[in-house]
Amino acid sequence: MITLGVISLLLGLAWPVFQPWNERVQLQTELATIRGFAEEAQWLALSTRRRHRLVENADFVALQRSGDSGYETLDSQQLSSEIEVTATRWPSFSAFGFAQGGTITLRSGTHEGKIVVNPIGRIRTTGPNTAR
Repeated sequence: MITLGVISLLLGLAWPVFQPWNERVQLQTELATIRGFAEEAQWLALSTRRRHRLVENADFVALQRSGDSGYETLDSQQLSSEIEVTATRWPSFSAFGFAQGGTITLRSGTHEGKIVVNPIGRIRTTGPNTAR
């Protein structure tokens, strides 16, 4: 019983140390997911010669393809409710790989990361950095 009490006490004291690390890992996962969607949208646009885009819908990020009657959703991923997602513009890719670029910013309590898509279609990730 004493051993369990000591372990519980040590874990209780260590938890605040692990919280920022946990937020950072969760933010990295979300950044990788959204970047993967952007890369897939770009690849699909080039290979199928059809416009593809990313959109945010409530707490989901969706990959969509243009069709005769608008856009159809190919895949979607739920976003963590603990991470705030904002964008200057959600990227879309033309049939030639060019992009209507923008910056997608993800923020957790202590960290921030960005996915930047420029007009020629380059996709890069910055962060996660400590939020200011």
